[in-house]
Amino acid sequence: MLADKFSLLLALTLLANFQAGGAPDDPAAPPRPSGAFVATNGMTLSGWISVDSFHVPYGQNITIVDDLSLFAKDHILIEGTITISDRTLNSTSADAPALHLKTPGELVVLGNIVGGKGRCFAKVAPETCLGQRGGSGSDLLFESDSVLLNARISTGDGGVGGGHGDGGSGGSIRLFGGTPMNPADSVVLAAYGLEIAPGSPGGIFAGGGGRGGANVPGSNLPASSGGNGGGAMGRRVTEDK
Repeated sequence: MLADKFSLLLALTLLANFQAGGAPDDPAAPPRPSGAFVATNGMTLSGWISVDSFHVPYGQNITIVDDLSLFAKDHILIEGTITISDRTLNSTSADAPALHLKTPGELVVLGNIVGGKGRCFAKVAPETCLGQRGGSGSDLLFESDSVLLNARISTGDGGVGGGHGDGGSGGSIRLFGGTPMNPADSVVLAAYGLEIAPGSPGGIFAGGGGRGGANVPGSNLPASSGGNGGGAMGRRVTEDK
């Protein structure tokens, strides 16, 4: 009976710690970002984050290791590099992590964003991975009324399928926003609210579709198909529209 009560108390304590964002006595539990958040070199991020502002300073490189949705109340400024991890054959998910950045203020990208590649079977014997689909590349979603790009942004490539497996789709970039900040002096994409600064060395590059896997003699599986290439699209979501 005493053991049952102890087990119940332990379960309730663990639940309370989980709901509070992690065990307070666990030194390995990272602090939850808050306030004016400034990323530092080598930092890894994933999950859901809500902060006052988000800044990746020049020269700092951070990595997105799993899907990340980040909301900043004031603004988002990216001067360093954001790299999204590729999926490997041992990854739990086949599709590369997605990145979602949202702010009611300005979203300014002066540093590069490099999308991750989906799980790929290109170096695996096709007969050992029959029907395995290549993973899709990273998708990017920006939500802001004004997005300024002066860098290179690339979504991820789709992975090659296993034997008779379809290739993964290339990642796409989507923008839900408002009116471009200065359309007279910039090249405005079809995605409302996104402008590329004049003379920018970068641009937007959607991911390529992965190749379909090779056919295996004697297999009854249908032939594979290559994955679709990614694209760029936008939608104006301001209230007056």
